[in-house]
Amino acid sequence: MRTFELGEVLASRTIRFQPSNNGQTINVTVTVGRPVPDPGAPYRDWFCPFQVTGFGDEVVRAVFGVDAMQALILALHTLPTELRALARDESGSFPDLDEDLGLTQACKMHVA
Repeated sequence: MRTFELGEVLASRTIRFQPSNNGQTINVTVTVGRPVPDPGAPYRDWFCPFQVTGFGDEVVRAVFGVDAMQALILALHTLPTELRALARDESGSFPDLDEDLGLTQACKMHVA
């Protein structure tokens, strides 16, 4: 399994996780790193690392793109799915968030 470094942090957000057994809420932090060229393909691919801390395995994951912009956008689109999967695996939910964390809707907006 390939491992990634978070590197320089671009942004982070702390959200509340509510276990389904009505236990105490847990603060979970989502951190997105700066996209970097993939050392395995330095002239072709980039990846954007991200990490969820506060519960689960806290592994740094990455999303790949053809350049820094695509890797970042794809990471932002991937985060809601990753968080839903983690919430399912940890038997709980993020009660304060809308369905997509406001991320994919923001990516769909454009200036006319």
